[in-house]
Amino acid sequence: MRLFFTIRKVLPSSWFEGLALGVAGLFSLWYASISFINHHLIRTFAYDLGIKNQAIWDYAHFRWNYNTIMAELNGEINVLANHFEPVIALFSPLYWIFGHYTLLVVQWAAVLLGGRAVWLLFKERLPGKNTLALLGLIGFYSFFGIFSAFAFDFHSNVLAAMFVPWLFLAFYRKQHFAFFALGLLTAFSKENMALWLVFLTLGLALNHFKESQLRNKALQLAGLSALSFLLIMKVFMPGFANGQLEYLHFKYTALGPDMGSALAFVIWHPIEALRLLFENHLPGPSMYRDGLKWSTWALFLVAGGWLTFTRPAFVLMLLPIWGQKMFSDDPNKWSPFFQYSIELLPVIALACIEFARRFPRFGLGASAVFLFALGSCASGYHSLFMYRPQAYMPEAIQIFRPAHWHREFPVSNVKLALNQHIPETASVAASSILVPRLAMRSQIFCYPSAQPTQYLALIKDSEKPYPLSPRLLNDSISQLLNSPTWECLYKQDSLFIFRRRFN
Repeated sequence: MRLFFTIRKVLPSSWFEGLALGVAGLFSLWYASISFINHHLIRTFAYDLGIKNQAIWDYAHFRWNYNTIMAELNGEINVLANHFEPVIALFSPLYWIFGHYTLLVVQWAAVLLGGRAVWLLFKERLPGKNTLALLGLIGFYSFFGIFSAFAFDFHSNVLAAMFVPWLFLAFYRKQHFAFFALGLLTAFSKENMALWLVFLTLGLALNHFKESQLRNKALQLAGLSALSFLLIMKVFMPGFANGQLEYLHFKYTALGPDMGSALAFVIWHPIEALRLLFENHLPGPSMYRDGLKWSTWALFLVAGGWLTFTRPAFVLMLLPIWGQKMFSDDPNKWSPFFQYSIELLPVIALACIEFARRFPRFGLGASAVFLFALGSCASGYHSLFMYRPQAYMPEAIQIFRPAHWHREFPVSNVKLALNQHIPETASVAASSILVPRLAMRSQIFCYPSAQPTQYLALIKDSEKPYPLSPRLLNDSISQLLNSPTWECLYKQDSLFIFRRRFN
């Protein structure tokens, strides 16, 4: 840490801006090496990039999306009935520039810009402490939840989490219009983000309870967020479902069958609810599930999460995030993998800044920022080597391994064959990893599908043949090769393209 304070004395303040941009540039290359390389090497999936790609293709053409990839929607129900994510429509014009990379580019840029907001927060909340701002920026970009999110497609909660530092910045700058606009962007990023925003703004109000102007603005946005959440869940999403679909994502059987029951359980059984935050509550033994929650808690604490316990306001901000993670029936949500930890980061960063403001003497604040940076780097590095379920491949995130940069089949040949043999307007059922780059059409399905299609595009992939096992996929391809219904147009490089015979 002494080195950083020596740098502070030697370098003029303006140089730190260059250092910050250099740090952002290095991390931008790292993130791109995960996200863009995975997509280039056909290592992204129907769930969820394929679903979102079909949606932005429709939005770019000024149409609603009635998604065909999700069997539950079946091309008849608006995709907003699944997740309420209208914010991605704002970025759909970029489809005309970036094509099926669009949302990955947006996610990449959002994280980099989120770091920029954290840099400005450190500089403005801790004036003259450029070294601490640089350390805080490094800690932010090193957080394990960023790497795990980039390793698995695109998700709109990443955008929401990156709007939050800008929301905090607008709050402290007293830019009230920007504060409310960013709040609405966050709430309309995903239905559960509207609920999180209620807790974020209540936390801001609690943290600045004696400052009436700040407190009142935070409470106003909290009320608006609560209203937005109710409208989304009770009016907008049911309206888009047109009475054909119940909400698909409330899977919390330990708490009850619905949101009201879950809230009552937490209120009337707080000790049991607290226990569920740490223990495997699903039946049956599992090496993956046992201890998984503790692993996530450990990474969180090492990455600076301990700072959120220094004030009740920050604990309040994270309550819905921990609840949606640890109470879930899906053990992947308990984990540090996928996109399920990214919302923790902006609250940790703010807690770090406020701790440094409160304890400037004796180096306590500076030490906290240093520990945040060091711990975030350590936990981010450690998370790269943790045991993962099959759905989360080490090859997707470990850019230092040759396997990250290569595939067992010639990627360029596969892409060329898809372009040459499948018309842009044809209906297709495809292997999950092929769907994201074929999704820009009205009829695209994840194989196997019961829907009649003109083409099939299947690829033998030892890394991820989801949803079929390698054996079932091989059996299916063999049957298609011998079927009088299908004509095989292409059969090499692990790729099989079939066209339906109509005679």
